[in-house]
Amino acid sequence: MSRKFHSAAERVSTYESDFNDVCAVLAGPSPWSEYLRDNIPIALKAAPSHQFQFVDAKQFERVAHKDTLGITDKLTGQITLLDISSDKSSFAAMGAALHEMVHLVSDPAKQGRPITIAYVLGEGLLEGLTHVITEDILYAQGIAPWSDHKYGERVKIVRKLMQVLQPDGYRRFGKALFLGHPAELSLLPQILGSRGFDDIKTLATMHNSAQAIRSIDSLWSAYRSRKPGAAAGRP
Repeated sequence: MSRKFHSAAERVSTYESDFNDVCAVLAGPSPWSEYLRDNIPIALKAAPSHQFQFVDAKQFERVAHKDTLGITDKLTGQITLLDISSDKSSFAAMGAALHEMVHLVSDPAKQGRPITIAYVLGEGLLEGLTHVITEDILYAQGIAPWSDHKYGERVKIVRKLMQVLQPDGYRRFGKALFLGHPAELSLLPQILGSRGFDDIKTLATMHNSAQAIRSIDSLWSAYRSRKPGAAAGRP
C-alpha cells in the first residue's frame, strides 16, 4: 500500500518506496490525470532507477538553475533533488519531488530529448505550468501544499493564461505538455500577439507576475474589442 501523504512538506529520501509513493500521487486523481496517466509507465521504463538522487547546495549550483529545487534530466530520466537537510541525510519535500515527476512524464515520456513544448513556453512558463499541475494534484487529493518553493509568481501567470483559454485551458495545456501537441497553445500568440506573448514569457522567467498579468489583461481586452462576441479561446 502506498504511503498516505498529508502535506507536500513531508520528507522523501533515496528509498525506492519514496519514489514509488510520490509516483502514486502523480497517478492519482487530478484535472490532469487523463493527459498524463498513459505517460507514466513509459517514463518509468525509461528511468535509470526508481530512486531520487540528492546533491548538496554546492553541487546543485553546478547542475541546476537557482530558481529550482530539483532537476529532471530528460535525456536520461534521472531526477536530482537539492538535499535540504542540515546533516547530509538526503531528503527533500515531497512537493519538490512531485514537481520533478511532472517533468519526468511530460512529452517525450520515453525521455531522450528536451520537453517538447519547452521552446514554446520558455523556462518561466514551463516551470509555472509544471507547478500549477503539481498544485492541482495536491489539492485534488487533499494534500496540503508547501510554501518553500520558488514558482509562485510563475504560477500566477500560467493560471491567468489558462483563464484566457477557458473553457479549454486544461485540455489545451494538458495536450501540449503531456501529448506533445504544441499547436494546442497557438491561440495564445493569436490572442495576445506574438510579441506580447514573447514579452510575457520573458516576464515569467523574471518572476514578474504583476507586470505580466497587466499585459495579459490589456492584450486580451484589446483582442476581444476587435472581435466582439468572440468566446475566449475561440478566435
